[in-house]
Amino acid sequence: MNRCSICGLPLDSEYGNNAQPINEGRCCNKCNEIVVARRMNDLAYELHKKEEKKDGIKENNCKRDC
Repeated sequence: MNRCSICGLPLDSEYGNNAQPINEGRCCNKCNEIVVARRMNDLAYELHKKEEKKDGIKENNCKRDC
């Protein structure tokens, strides 16, 4: 049986979920919640940086926790 590349427990389904960007393996449904949250955080960060660049704001002047 395949195991989660994050927690090491058996996968909930035959194929599991893509564990990127946490690691290169497959993960269980519970760990996938962490993976999805990380992806959303990464996307928000990239969008924030894109807005800064569009507005001409330098990174060191950012008021948010970047």
